[in-house]
Amino acid sequence: MCSWKLEDLINFEALQVMFENLNKVVGIPVGITDMDGNALASAGWNGICSVFHREHPETAKRCSISDQCIKMHIGYDDFVAYKCLNHLWDAAVPIIIEKEHVATIFIGPYFHEDEFINLDFYRKQAADFGFDEQAYLTALQEVPRISKEKIRSLLEYYKAFVMTLVDSSLSKLMYLDASSKLTRLFDSMQDHIILLDRSGRFLEWNRPISQEVCLYPEEFIGNYYYDVLPYELCVLLERAFKRLEKEDSIAPYVFPYRINETEIWYSAQMTKVMHFLSGKADCYMIALRDVTERKQTEDEIRFLNYYDKLTGIYNRRYYENEIKRFDCEANLPISIIIGDVNGLRMINDAFGHDKGDELLQKAAAALKAACREKDLVARWGGDEFVILMPNTKGEEAESLIRGIRTLYSEQYVNSVNVSISFGWETKYAADEDIMKVLKSAEDYMYKHKLLEGQSLRGNIIGTIINTLHEKNFREEQHSKRVSKLCQKIGTAMGLSQIDIQKLKVVGLLHDIGKIAIGEGILNKPDRLSEMEFNEIKRHPDIGYRILSASDEMLDVAECIWAHHERWDGRGYPKGLRGTAIPQLSRIIAVADSYDAMTSERPYRKALSDEDALLEIRNNAGTQFDPDIARIFSETILEHHWE
Repeated sequence: MCSWKLEDLINFEALQVMFENLNKVVGIPVGITDMDGNALASAGWNGICSVFHREHPETAKRCSISDQCIKMHIGYDDFVAYKCLNHLWDAAVPIIIEKEHVATIFIGPYFHEDEFINLDFYRKQAADFGFDEQAYLTALQEVPRISKEKIRSLLEYYKAFVMTLVDSSLSKLMYLDASSKLTRLFDSMQDHIILLDRSGRFLEWNRPISQEVCLYPEEFIGNYYYDVLPYELCVLLERAFKRLEKEDSIAPYVFPYRINETEIWYSAQMTKVMHFLSGKADCYMIALRDVTERKQTEDEIRFLNYYDKLTGIYNRRYYENEIKRFDCEANLPISIIIGDVNGLRMINDAFGHDKGDELLQKAAAALKAACREKDLVARWGGDEFVILMPNTKGEEAESLIRGIRTLYSEQYVNSVNVSISFGWETKYAADEDIMKVLKSAEDYMYKHKLLEGQSLRGNIIGTIINTLHEKNFREEQHSKRVSKLCQKIGTAMGLSQIDIQKLKVVGLLHDIGKIAIGEGILNKPDRLSEMEFNEIKRHPDIGYRILSASDEMLDVAECIWAHHERWDGRGYPKGLRGTAIPQLSRIIAVADSYDAMTSERPYRKALSDEDALLEIRNNAGTQFDPDIARIFSETILEHHWE
């Protein structure tokens, strides 16, 4: 056991000053604690821990677990790094004197230099624990990033420096050793560390700033800043020096530096470097860091706070804040337009979500282009947009809608014309509730959508089927033949004219879901692989989703959904059996299979009518409804059923 107290060996006031000064340079939180966990000196603890994590019971518990894990393992190694449950890193080294662990130096929290930061995790954590998301993400941005190697180097330096204070008889030698380590750290740090004397002459500069900026240390050492730096940087330094006459340090200042076409953002922090013995200012230190990437992330976060990422117009959050500002007497009359993009679900199902996104982008562009600068255009929901128009009468809003329709009338997505259903309402009196005006505009929009929707969806379905036939001409001929066969079977079975007409439509549209299947699979000259066949098997589901978007096509959609079910229950997509399969679907199954077998395919020749009929007869009662198979054979093909 040691025969002295730690306080007798280390001047913790001086160590505190050293920690604070070095923290101003490197920006990494540091502290030293005794074996009971009491902080003896510390600097730079991040707001994300002090303001958020250690203030909430759940996240504080996670911090405590991290502290315990480090304490548990610190005795077995000279370096411990631990990623806490809040996804931040802490690292520590022990102070060993006479083979006894007497104190611990901590660094953290921090992120590794190349570490991916999952912002979604922190957004969820903010929501789970009631943190203000913007303040929480801002605090997160202040957490430093540093490489694993530099963390170890930094801890080694701190440990070496502390140990120089332990034994006064060895202080000079240990100070030189620590200075050597500091020099290596100085040269390896990600920040650009620049030292100037009090007259503004460059003393040290650890490395070139960048190839783009082309500022090299050897061009500056020994020269005064006003002789070698660009004018705009000299102005910044002049202001900083004046402030440092009254202050010990200046908070980081972020500024852009442009050279040719390149713009790089830097964070500069200046501080006085105090002489260790006299305590007087010896020189100035500048910690310069490239924060271009951080600036871009901050800009993106600010953008996402108020803008819709897909369309680039304002989002609902911004709109809900602004409607309160808009709602004042000076803006009367206030018109509100609600627009709902037609056919988004069908476009997504038929052509993929990329095309659905394109539809929304073109709709938003038309809205934005038609509106005045003082109008607010926002994406209100998935396929809905809202426009707030100050000092605008109802007839002016209606005129604007006509202008929007003109703009998008020639806009297409995969041959589908962009279409929006609108509703609008105007607030004329100050005592009117603007939310009721909004609700009235929304109700009006839904009435228009009901009136316009069916014909629009019919046009989209027609466009989809035409696109499919353009992708694969064979599909068009196949669908027409299947439609005719279905009608003949329905007539032979004595079905009503309504059902026969439905069979005609079902036969023509039964493969509409293949629009979402790649041309490489549809037109493959060889047999399909298992993976490709599984892709083909998606088309009844896709066809159902496309057609079920239209109320009058719902019955047709149900039939198409089940047209690959089997009588024995081994079909797809739902595995229906027997009469649980819609009757019209069972008719399609026979007609579809017969036409497929008797038509030539790239990977095989067509079967004869006799061979195809034999296949249907052999599979009656397993794949096909036996009664429909018999009627098809005897009545349509006029073959005796054995």
